[in-house]
Amino acid sequence: MKNLKESVEFIISILNQNFRRKIETVNLNEALGRILAGEISAKRNSPVFSNSALDGYAFCDDYKGQVLEILNYTIFAGDKKIREIEEAKAIKIMTGAPMPKGANCVIRLEDAVIKNGKISVPCNTKKNDGNREIGEEFFKNERMLVRGTKISPKEILFLASQGIYEIPVFCEHKTGIFSSGNELIEPNEEAGDFEIYNANSYGISAIFNYFGIKNSYLGIIKDDKSATKNALQNALEAHDIIITSGGASVGEADFVALCIKDLGFESILEGVNFKPGGKPLKCFKKDQKIVFVLPGNPLASFILSFLFVIPIIKFLNGETFKFFRQKAKFQGNFKNKKNRASLLLGMFENGIFTPFENISSYMISPLLKSNAILICECENIKNNDECEVIRLFDK
Repeated sequence: MKNLKESVEFIISILNQNFRRKIETVNLNEALGRILAGEISAKRNSPVFSNSALDGYAFCDDYKGQVLEILNYTIFAGDKKIREIEEAKAIKIMTGAPMPKGANCVIRLEDAVIKNGKISVPCNTKKNDGNREIGEEFFKNERMLVRGTKISPKEILFLASQGIYEIPVFCEHKTGIFSSGNELIEPNEEAGDFEIYNANSYGISAIFNYFGIKNSYLGIIKDDKSATKNALQNALEAHDIIITSGGASVGEADFVALCIKDLGFESILEGVNFKPGGKPLKCFKKDQKIVFVLPGNPLASFILSFLFVIPIIKFLNGETFKFFRQKAKFQGNFKNKKNRASLLLGMFENGIFTPFENISSYMISPLLKSNAILICECENIKNNDECEVIRLFDK
């Protein structure tokens, strides 16, 4: 049985061969958080024209150490005419205004020494002081953004500065979330003595929202084979990816996996070497549709959504995804079962990871106290051993 990392890589390798990503065009108001589906090159030089970097006086550096007559004119930002200054002359210029022909330096307004309408040029003046040259930042046709870039505010700033209003992005796959079980009720209902609130769907949806994955909550599927099959079939008509929790084991009322197979889906993963919840974890594929079947215990379904499902959906949406990992010193001693990967929840502070003990897959409170995860794949970890933790939601 593969470990968690191997399982993610295995599924991605299968989907990479068969899954087609669709592309759509969005404008800048819709682009935030989307994944770029092609390269973007600069449409214009930056700066487009030589311009002043400050308010001051423009002149040619050939006249450093000399006194120059100031022309009776000011060049402003937005002026569309390139002016020309005569030899041994200077002209007042504002920030962003086009540099006049014959000038290549600007002295700051407050540093200028002026007497009787003339300016004294410092001897230490260097060529292009205060002058932003054409293409100083980048040139037209220079590649600026690569395929797979996640569009953040800084990319939008760049695109707008280049007059690029529409960009190609990968379509986001429609994701639906179910929970399964007769014992489940919604959080806004009154629970009986033997009923359980449907925490899984809301927790999984919150993880997806946190990582920018749009999703729809599709409700609770009761433990009935016909109802389960109909619910899945209807959901798959409107969604590309389905996440279910519960109904993943081999109990008499666990119909989810059976119904998925009845709908013609191929199993591409059944079980992962990971505790909690790795054994009942399943993944199915048919054409361009994917179904993940997660265990019903809340801690297991939550952690597997985080560690297993998120990287795969991110890949399908065109994004290269990496967890926030940090080196740490292990506090305490942990003995693991041979040939098994185990989850350790705990606190990461000042470079030290302290795990919580006696955690079970049904528990939720350990998550509230934790800010990091350690996946242990060795037989034991000793006090002060070096380890690598994954931060929980950058907490």
